[in-house]
Amino acid sequence: MITTLLVGGCEARLDLSGVGQERDQVVRRTDQLLTIQRSAADTLIVFGNNGLILRKVSATDQWQRTQLAPEKPNFIDATTCPDGTLASLSYERGLWHSQDDGVTWTHAAIPFEEDLQAITCTANNTLWLVGSFSSLINTSDRGATWIDLSLGEDAMLTSITFTSADQGFAAGEFGVFLTTQDGGANWQQPDPIQNDFYPLTLHFEDAMRGWAGSLNGLIMATTDGGQTWYKQITETDAPIYGFIDTPAGLLAVGNQSTLLTLNQERWLRRPVPTEIPTYLRAGVVLANTLFVVGGKGTLLALPLDATLRSPLASATK
Repeated sequence: MITTLLVGGCEARLDLSGVGQERDQVVRRTDQLLTIQRSAADTLIVFGNNGLILRKVSATDQWQRTQLAPEKPNFIDATTCPDGTLASLSYERGLWHSQDDGVTWTHAAIPFEEDLQAITCTANNTLWLVGSFSSLINTSDRGATWIDLSLGEDAMLTSITFTSADQGFAAGEFGVFLTTQDGGANWQQPDPIQNDFYPLTLHFEDAMRGWAGSLNGLIMATTDGGQTWYKQITETDAPIYGFIDTPAGLLAVGNQSTLLTLNQERWLRRPVPTEIPTYLRAGVVLANTLFVVGGKGTLLALPLDATLRSPLASATK
């Protein structure tokens, strides 16, 4: 059980005076917040269930609550393109995109029957989506036309990311790992990360160095572009749902209010001021503040430097 805060090797009280949970009438406990994006104009946009979109025009402004009706899509994932386009994937196989920092949204139906799980945008503004039966689909015109490069294998792809217009990675059920060097025209399938590994999220900082998060707090890392993987130590057994790239280093978030920071080859647990343990799904940094979203209306604003300084320790008495 987490009981003490260690700073510089000495025990101290857990001081959360510098962090806060942004909860008011705009954010409700029934909200399930799934992801957050930072637009090209530094507007923060949060996506949730029942068509919920929260906007924060600057770090000091209040959150604005809107709901896309009558459709009320249940958002799963979102991405920001270099050209400023915001795009979000909904459970109902809908692509929603905005070109005015999330003020207005346009819907495009996705003409595929597979269950889609994740979306990302490449350096040339192509949207890629993955899902069941190893679905790999993309659009370069915001959903007007689609290209289907699915593998047709009975495996759920859960995550996709690109480090450049050419270099991309995808991962999913049974440890399936895919890579492309030509912008997705062709995909190679190296050996699985692990046969019993179920990656829930994937992050690459360049063509060689990457991480995959899974169930039971398991994080695997690679330094050769996914040809080989090795396990890193984590201070949690909770599922890992997302990675957050920050100026101060890489973070991971997951179930049971899990927030981890990478220290060499070890992931250290950090204090999170949630009232009730819940899942944390995604985060972004703006004005040296880490914004994290999750279940039960969790919307956190954490000073980045303080968050990275203070690891929690597990008592083993």
